[in-house]
Amino acid sequence: MANKSPISTPGTSPEAGKSAKPKQKLSPGSTKIQLHYIKSNHFRVINGEGIIGSLSPHGKIFFVFFNERGAIPRSMTHLLSKDGHLGETLETETRGGIVREMEFGVFMNLEDAILFRDWLDRKIEELSEAVKARKRNVHKSRKS
Repeated sequence: MANKSPISTPGTSPEAGKSAKPKQKLSPGSTKIQLHYIKSNHFRVINGEGIIGSLSPHGKIFFVFFNERGAIPRSMTHLLSKDGHLGETLETETRGGIVREMEFGVFMNLEDAILFRDWLDRKIEELSEAVKARKRNVHKSRKS
């Protein structure tokens, strides 16, 4: 997690791509290190609509991000025109209900979970402030 490693430096923000704070002078005896963020071959972006999880037998938190959607049909039967084009749907076989498609799972120890929670709290606060500012600007522009 961010800023856990003893080599992390204050003021770095991977999501900004640059230092989030003005460059700080290094104290005597300090060194610096550049961290590179490289996407793995399995990197992907998902829409996480929910989380389900539990504690593992080895003292970690396990959680899975999922998406929700309507079930896609198992099969469909259509009329077929003489020229081979699909026509009206005659029958649809589906599970019905809602599907929760599991995207990926994460094991996290307590220390990392706390750091993740703290990071998420900061991002929630930043987003809340941005939403409030946007609403104020919209409200001001409507009065004009």
